[in-house]
Amino acid sequence: MTSPTMASNFDAVRAELAQTGVSATTMNFIVWIDDVTFRDWVLERTTKIIEKHPARAIVLDACRDREPGAKLVRREGDDADATHITVRGERVEIGVYGMTPDDIRDVTGSLTMNDVTTLLWWTGEGISGEPNFDALVEIADSIMSRSYILSGYVSDESTEELIRMQIAYLRNFLPETLLLAPAPMEE
Repeated sequence: MTSPTMASNFDAVRAELAQTGVSATTMNFIVWIDDVTFRDWVLERTTKIIEKHPARAIVLDACRDREPGAKLVRREGDDADATHITVRGERVEIGVYGMTPDDIRDVTGSLTMNDVTTLLWWTGEGISGEPNFDALVEIADSIMSRSYILSGYVSDESTEELIRMQIAYLRNFLPETLLLAPAPMEE
């Protein structure tokens, strides 16, 4: 269970997210990090992805050196000012070391946007029998795993291709599910 202090921290992040919405969001992008060796690389790739494809990234940092709690990092447009903020992407970073899988899933689910696809990028060492993975799979539509990293190299092209696949899904799925208002009848 999350402590009252952590719960108020998550509430503050939720309130801040509600103040300014992303004008176009391609997906929820959940990123799991449990190896400090890959942290900087994963954060760099996450930033590149949300700059190119506006998304809400939720980075779950399970490394021992990460403080518990959440913080919001926004990538604002170059034309942003105090009155008109244009958000290009959002990244919520959450220290989850010591949290239960159910708490991690619940907090993550509460920060995802409805009606957009959710991609889980699992950079953990294994998935079989991993309770945190099992919990997060419940809220993910698609998964990218660490198998890319284990080969020794993950190209930007392969990561970008995965994102393009997600967007292609939206292009096909979204028009079929949106209800359009009927055109007004001419008299």
